[in-house]
Amino acid sequence: MTIATPLPPRERSAGAAGRSPLTLVNLTPHALVFFYCGADGAHGLPELPPSGTVAALRHRRRTIDRLPVVIGANPLTLDLRDTAAEEVVELPGPRDGVVYICEPLVARCARAAGRRDVLTYAGVQRHFSRHGRLAVTGLATG
Repeated sequence: MTIATPLPPRERSAGAAGRSPLTLVNLTPHALVFFYCGADGAHGLPELPPSGTVAALRHRRRTIDRLPVVIGANPLTLDLRDTAAEEVVELPGPRDGVVYICEPLVARCARAAGRRDVLTYAGVQRHFSRHGRLAVTGLATG
């Protein structure tokens, strides 16, 4: 899906003028429904369906301690684990004019690794989000 809705001049960033529209690829498991205000002031609801590929984090888990606990009258020992994100998986390589939309933590990790073509959704409207779709108002860096 290509989003090319012009913003009123007062809302444009310095870099938006004259920029070609970007193609968005949804690497989340849900459809993203964008609330936006068009040039005529009407609200549009374009939907960006999932691409079928879901970018995710591969984690490294390790037990760092064993904790003796009591739950009710039952004494037992639980593992205390440390989890760290190791790498982003299922993220295609960069392509000119393409921005990949991922879950917030995935986008943060990808951007920390130098990927400037990865963003996440922003402004989730919980009362409009249902049936596998997220209603959002924009995009964020993570």
